[in-house]
Amino acid sequence: MIKALALVLMLAAPSARADVARFPLWDPYGLAAKISDDGYHMVQLRKDKRVLLDGKEVYRAVTPSHDSVPNMAAISGDGASWAVMRGEADESGAFRGVVLTINGKEIRRSHRSVRDLKYSPKGGNLAYIAQGTDGKWSVVSAQGSGPAFDAIPGLIAVGDDGILYNVDWQGRRWLYRDHAPAKGPDYHLLAATPDLAHVFATYKLGREFGASLDGAEFGRWPYVGDPLIDDKGRAAFFFSSVPDAKGWYDRLYVAGKTFTIPLSQPESPVFNSAGVFWRAAGVVHRDAEKIGDYPAYRGTWAAASPSGRRWAFLAGDERSAELIVDGRAVESGLPPPLFETRPVFDGEKALHYLGVGANDKAVLVCVTLDESKAARGACARKAAALKPAASGGE
Repeated sequence: MIKALALVLMLAAPSARADVARFPLWDPYGLAAKISDDGYHMVQLRKDKRVLLDGKEVYRAVTPSHDSVPNMAAISGDGASWAVMRGEADESGAFRGVVLTINGKEIRRSHRSVRDLKYSPKGGNLAYIAQGTDGKWSVVSAQGSGPAFDAIPGLIAVGDDGILYNVDWQGRRWLYRDHAPAKGPDYHLLAATPDLAHVFATYKLGREFGASLDGAEFGRWPYVGDPLIDDKGRAAFFFSSVPDAKGWYDRLYVAGKTFTIPLSQPESPVFNSAGVFWRAAGVVHRDAEKIGDYPAYRGTWAAASPSGRRWAFLAGDERSAELIVDGRAVESGLPPPLFETRPVFDGEKALHYLGVGANDKAVLVCVTLDESKAARGACARKAAALKPAASGGE
């Protein structure tokens, strides 16, 4: 009996099955910075007007800067293309306009202000929102400049061959595709796949809210939360089945399934191939399942493996991180994520992320989810390419 009980306890106890390597890289801070979607690359605009790609100088501005517009940085998903934007001053120190630098090529614009510089996943398109000298706002992309509005448009998705955004105009909210209005109801909120092939919308109809994917309506309810869509075009959303519960939800729809959940105010929901990850009152959930009470980081914090069978996120604070994989803590005392970035899977048994290491230096954290294999594979080779001096790991 005692032996049997010991065996059960041994089987039930969570155990860490991970090998971790840390590779110190570069100083990650500056006026603006952005990490690539693959989690390996980073572009920075520094105070001395240098642009660093993976810690190495790739461009240095000559003209003086002006701080009347926000400094911005963008990088493609694979880190192959980068862009920065800054304000420019004339010889007297007065504001002249903005300078957009793409892979080292400067483009000057007479915008009064700018915001939301964003690349498409493969780097084929770059978009931002600009305020003209007349005070009106428009979206600028590889498809040209859109109409000017009094209201600030909102970027929804930037695809390699197109762009989607919405704007409040003439008493309603409009969807624009490639700078032309698209047909549809008075949109409330929208989401789209990276390739713009699928658009998920929520909208208000009288005293109810509706939800539709590519124009096909799911139904109507007293209130509907933010639309969520994964890369495959599957839809998910929280909704309330009871009236007058704005901001509180008791149902969750995920790709054809509806779950009943405790009346909650979900925080930072993320939808990927492993499900919908969300927090409420400090408790992390995956769909309707409670994962645990974790102080999880904000941002795109939950990641899925290529098959969607495995998932991971980082929990902790600004001093230390804990890696949670498939609902179990596999490693603690890790560097916290840099700029609240998420882990990225390298197959089914390995992942990585950029963190903040000793002396506030960026550190590439490589994790192999099989303790019989050391974390010295593709991630370590990538670290060596990023900074040869880091090839040994810690």
